[in-house]
Amino acid sequence: HHVMQLDPSVPLDRVTLIYDHHPFGNDDKFPNAQITNETIGAAASLIAKRYFDAGNHDEKMLRLLGYAIASNTVGFTTANATDFDRDMFEQITKIYPISHDEIWAMLRSRANILKRGLRPMIESDIKIFDTAHGRIGIAQIGVPGLNELIDIEAIKPILNNVATDLGLEYFLMNAGDAAANTSIVISANELTTELLRKHFGLPFENDVEKFNRMLL
Repeated sequence: HHVMQLDPSVPLDRVTLIYDHHPFGNDDKFPNAQITNETIGAAASLIAKRYFDAGNHDEKMLRLLGYAIASNTVGFTTANATDFDRDMFEQITKIYPISHDEIWAMLRSRANILKRGLRPMIESDIKIFDTAHGRIGIAQIGVPGLNELIDIEAIKPILNNVATDLGLEYFLMNAGDAAANTSIVISANELTTELLRKHFGLPFENDVEKFNRMLL
């Protein structure tokens, strides 16, 4: 429920129910909404709990939520995946099994976005936040084997162009490889690199830093 992520045509006063897992939402912009916002790996986990609490075991919906939980946590490899997410997934799969192979096939299919080019990949998932530092954009993708599929040097100028087109002072991309359990953070410009250096206390040489964990 971050207004910056929504189309301006969305009638905010008509929204009555919100489930979110990102902090710092614009609660005041949704005067008629009941808001459930938990810092967990997947908002789908909150919706799954609602289904279980209501005794609703609809197969299509619970399977969809199971896949959504696994997708949002990139197969439970991300740092924000919680025991609550795992518990909801386990409750679903006790009724309607979802195999490890199915999850990884789903995650690997994300690589199909690369066939459309680097810019479409970057633009496929961008979140924009207004902060004390200024407007920050974060693009992210999580794909098993991603490290072998992307060209970092080719991505950097595209990031800069996207930042300019979107009017962003700060812009970065977080590329997570679930198979290697690593993330590569790529900065669009020097201003972003300086902010990242201060935040992480790392050099970000040539505007890039690799982390031996998933940051998504």
